[in-house]
Amino acid sequence: MPVGVDTYTKLLMHCEGTDAATTFRDGSSTHRTLTSRGTSAQIDTAQFKFGAASGLFNAGYVYAADSDDWHFDGNFTIDLWVRHSSLPSSGSHQMYVSQFVSTITHWNFRISNIGGSYYLKYEFVNSGSAVISFISSAITITTGVWHHVALVRNGSIWNIYYDGVDVGGCTDADSLVNLASALYVGSWGASGGYYLYGWVDEVRISKGIARWTEGFTPPTDAYWIEADTITDALTTHDESSGDFTDTEVDSYVKLLLHGEGADASTTIKDSSPTHRTVSVYGNAQIDTAQKKFGSASILFDGVSDAVYCADSDDWYLGTGDFTIDWWVRFSSLPTSGNYAHIIGQRVNDSNRWNLLINNNSGTYRMIFSVRGSQSFEITRSFSSLSTGTWYHMALTRAGSSFKMFLDGNQLSTEYITGNTIDNFAVVLTLGSRYSDYAWSLNGWLDEVRLIKGKAVWTSSFTPPTTPYALLEHKIEDTTIAEVFTPDPGLPTDADMTEDVSISDIFGFVAGEEYYGEIDEDIVLEDIVTPNVTYSYNFIDATTLFSGTVVDGNASYGKLLTEDLTTADAVEGQYNITMWGSAQFPLFETAAYTGLGFAGEANFPVFKGIAYAGARSSIQEIPKFGLSGTMQIQYPFGQAAKHPKFNGVAAMTVGKVANGDADFPLFSGTGTMIGNPQVTGDVNFPVFGGNGGMSVGGRFANYVLRYVR
Repeated sequence: MPVGVDTYTKLLMHCEGTDAATTFRDGSSTHRTLTSRGTSAQIDTAQFKFGAASGLFNAGYVYAADSDDWHFDGNFTIDLWVRHSSLPSSGSHQMYVSQFVSTITHWNFRISNIGGSYYLKYEFVNSGSAVISFISSAITITTGVWHHVALVRNGSIWNIYYDGVDVGGCTDADSLVNLASALYVGSWGASGGYYLYGWVDEVRISKGIARWTEGFTPPTDAYWIEADTITDALTTHDESSGDFTDTEVDSYVKLLLHGEGADASTTIKDSSPTHRTVSVYGNAQIDTAQKKFGSASILFDGVSDAVYCADSDDWYLGTGDFTIDWWVRFSSLPTSGNYAHIIGQRVNDSNRWNLLINNNSGTYRMIFSVRGSQSFEITRSFSSLSTGTWYHMALTRAGSSFKMFLDGNQLSTEYITGNTIDNFAVVLTLGSRYSDYAWSLNGWLDEVRLIKGKAVWTSSFTPPTTPYALLEHKIEDTTIAEVFTPDPGLPTDADMTEDVSISDIFGFVAGEEYYGEIDEDIVLEDIVTPNVTYSYNFIDATTLFSGTVVDGNASYGKLLTEDLTTADAVEGQYNITMWGSAQFPLFETAAYTGLGFAGEANFPVFKGIAYAGARSSIQEIPKFGLSGTMQIQYPFGQAAKHPKFNGVAAMTVGKVANGDADFPLFSGTGTMIGNPQVTGDVNFPVFGGNGGMSVGGRFANYVLRYVR
């Protein structure tokens, strides 16, 4: 796996996301905002070099705001994968990357058609004068094929590489001025034309480094963060010190329902930092046919359906500030005199609080109704409501001021009261009231959020345009410690060094296949000689094992069932592929395992240091009894439960795609580094002691829990 994300990386477009989405994300540590031109530049899941999608360009572009990062006054590298759907006509060009002030001041990296032959070219023009301009030799290129292109400056040496081959360059030590222009991918500025037609993937700009100075093998995987660890704590978002720059998901969020999951599933996940259990009543379920964001929402059929959470002091709103907001789409609206219950608690009619949508003789209203030691009711009318439309609704209290909103617009005037809302010992329900499950909602809810202790909006606002997420959470002012072993390329090796009993290691399942390369001594029935291949066939509750001794001079004669001890100094390297279910080892000290499998697996309990790499299945990964270190750099196709560290721990995550992932709970010191692209549900670490985390990707639907 190439190391591709470091301090030199100023832009990194993985081009991952939902098909036809126009949201492009920057995977560099800067996490800068990227903007696309309408639907002419969008995510496309039909084509990709790596991951599950790429960027499709059809007379469109993506741009980032002007930055000194685009001033290439020293070494730099621009590289990307491109798959053309059409090539430029004779005398024309298609732009890969550019800055454009005017037709006489600009720079660009492009493909050109000169007399029917294709060339890669770079030029920098200032006030009509070419500061630097050079062209590659003619290249052979066709549509429908992925190619890697790179532009590199190393001192005064400039080179262009095509599929890793040096196809031309020049020597030029001229200084380049800093242009005041956005950076464009796929066009010559906003209206300069020469658009790219086709797909791009892994678009990367690196400043301060020449990534290649001679021919190379093009990358074989997406660029991900390198396997070092960050030891500093988070600095950009520290809620404990009063930094509330992230207004979407923070410690004030007590409930957050994205409504994501498989169609008809009754598993509703809470993505707030609490990650509380959510249950369903009646036919409430996930529905992928309708959604405001993501790929699904929560469906209520209007007949005694509900989603509920156990009683908690988090539902005790008292006299403090709070925010409740949600997206709703009605299948049918309440009839005259009736209600649709959105959220609330109800012991009985005299002790409750409810947020409702009401039909008052044809006029629809939002009602916040409170009964208890102090009772009050807030009613605000909508100008209109209809079925088949998504609406954003919100209720906030700041001090004694209550306000209601529809699609960001404040409904009428504020309501002033200092009355308290009692602490009711009863479940919180959505979709209908407790316990008769009346006032049932017939429609869908999405992005339901309850915030206690903060009024997010106190005046009209623009409704959210994306799912609630952690924004710009990254580590600044970091230090690097040599905690992680550099990635050896997964599947990694298994190294068992002490006090391992064969009976502890494998619970075999018929149909599994194990392939291994053994470095040194090996426990087999026969004496093992280096550089000889051994094959063992087991049927039903056993396994096929082939081992090649590739190094070492010792021979070892213990039986397969005998225990290994430190004195035996047995070390092994295994590359393992499996189909089916398996129980994995208990390692009493150091252990390494690298796996690729398509079934279910339970992973080791490590009493000492441990390393693991895994991909593509349902996984229960290690518990570390003392201290632990873990590397995971492959995508997960289903569900993954990651380590619990009881002592000192460090973890790196290369990427997670398409699945549910529960990440570590560190009871002691913990460090985590990762660059995930996620389309499932993710629960990130709780650090019981000191903790540090770096996340290079962006989480559209998910929550990072960080406790210092």
